[in-house]
Amino acid sequence: MAKTSKKPEVTTPHMAALAAKTLINPDATPLEKKLAGALLNQAPDKRKPKPKK
Repeated sequence: MAKTSKKPEVTTPHMAALAAKTLINPDATPLEKKLAGALLNQAPDKRKPKPKK
């Protein structure tokens, strides 16, 4: 595995998809759902639209 660096966590589309799957998963624990919800809530903030020229 890659070395873990202390970079701020960036939410990738894959992670967002995983979080969405967790939210609809009936077997997911309340904690997992809470974390997944937080992940989805912060996802749009991380993606800054690139200025088009």
